[in-house]
Amino acid sequence: MIGKFRGVRTRVIEALRADPSLARLLTVYSSTARSEFVPDPTYLANLPPTLRAGIERSAAKQSGLTGTAGTERLAVAGLAPDDLSEPLSIEKAWHGVHFLLARTTYEPTEPPGDAVLGGMPIGEDLGYGPVRIKTPEDVTQTSSALAALDLGVLRQGIQATALTVAEIYPGGWDPDDGALDWVLDAVSELRDFYARCAVAGHGMLLYIT
Repeated sequence: MIGKFRGVRTRVIEALRADPSLARLLTVYSSTARSEFVPDPTYLANLPPTLRAGIERSAAKQSGLTGTAGTERLAVAGLAPDDLSEPLSIEKAWHGVHFLLARTTYEPTEPPGDAVLGGMPIGEDLGYGPVRIKTPEDVTQTSSALAALDLGVLRQGIQATALTVAEIYPGGWDPDDGALDWVLDAVSELRDFYARCAVAGHGMLLYIT
């Protein structure tokens, strides 16, 4: 499971509220991707039937959502590629980041504890829940709270064993392997992303893939 964040202009949020079926397009779309994901037939033929069917369904859902085809679908919704930023991915650190900021397993709290799992859910389940919307006002509020964080103090307030006890994804939290430093690097990256979106007056889409 990968945690992703995408800055968007206000009209993207308005379009998504008017038509929640746009959620998959808005999370998958990339203007730089020029080819569709087409699974290799030989590879698929050697997979167990259930796994093969799952990959084929996933490929079908992604069809037409990137490159020229995706841009055309955006245009039908009255949107353009520059209405969306390229997504930020904090990879599998998303759950650890949430835990450090909110000190809960999944529930968002007051900013900055809503930076990862906050926002208003909308649209279909994309596999690990629906996309969540943050308005520009929400982004600014969370950005301010993140900016006020002292990462050193945040680091001192928790031990790797606490993430193991809380069953924080992806697991394997060894106190000696720098796992918490990895999570703190993701906190810093996410804080910078929120700051850029706040300065631009953008809202944000939050989602797990």
